[in-house]
Amino acid sequence: MLRPLESRYQRPEKLPEKAIVVMLTGSERLALSEYSRLSEYDSAAERVIATAELGLAHRAWPIWVVGGIRTAKGLRDVDIAARTLGLRIEADRLALLDRSTTTWTNAVIAAKLWRSLPQPERLPIVLVTSAAHMPRAIQSFQAQGLQPIPYPVDYRALASDVQPTLDFDILSTLGRYSTALHEWIGLIAYKYMYGTKGI
Repeated sequence: MLRPLESRYQRPEKLPEKAIVVMLTGSERLALSEYSRLSEYDSAAERVIATAELGLAHRAWPIWVVGGIRTAKGLRDVDIAARTLGLRIEADRLALLDRSTTTWTNAVIAAKLWRSLPQPERLPIVLVTSAAHMPRAIQSFQAQGLQPIPYPVDYRALASDVQPTLDFDILSTLGRYSTALHEWIGLIAYKYMYGTKGI
């Protein structure tokens, strides 16, 4: 169930000379971060790692962290991601867009900011999110008139050229099925709710 989602988009061999990195939150463990006062992540932490790597490799690129989930005490997902990214990325390159709680509104808010920029600053968008989540994210951004460059990370399904092995980790397997089901249902729901193209 995951492999068709994860294999739909690949990272490009060559990136543009100038771009804006847009990272979708979703790997931050808010309650645990609030308790520990550290930046806690789940298995999708590659989103933040890949964004940091892109930021270090392309020093002039702006980075937009798009989210909006927060705790009752006000700790935001974008704060956790920015705290980690800020260890190596200059603060003036980070924009925290914290008004979104869904993939659809991620795209709406990012597109609104992108269109508000002067024409020379409307650079291509490199979209960073989990590979299984990328189809729904790409469709949401395309529905806003943007054509983001997919930069999928956080692969969980076995690659087709890897010999499968017995996996007795039932919780991990259930977690992968849950992720796949969530994304397939999301694709169908977005098609009917927002008119996104394809499933």
